[in-house]
Amino acid sequence: KYATIYSDIMRNMRRYLVFIHIGNNISVLSKEIIAIFDMEIATTMRDSRRFLKMCDEEDFIENVMPQEMPKTIVITERNGRSRVYLSPISAATIKKRFNMSY
Repeated sequence: KYATIYSDIMRNMRRYLVFIHIGNNISVLSKEIIAIFDMEIATTMRDSRRFLKMCDEEDFIENVMPQEMPKTIVITERNGRSRVYLSPISAATIKKRFNMSY
């Protein structure tokens, strides 16, 4: 009985303690990820372009690997502060890593 309870607790804790690698030795906590977008699709939408421009002006964007073309937009929030990461790793790969954490 206690092993089952402990297992459930560990499974729930794991959900909050899993780091997702998004490129260039940068990882974010899975619980902080708000959204994962494919860059090519997101940048075709006017609202997304406006959002990225605003984030850039407010210095919320971090290009994980500036020497490579970004493929994915990862939006996170920690302590009420948003951060936008541009990652060279495909959105599908990051989503798989995220889904494996749950």
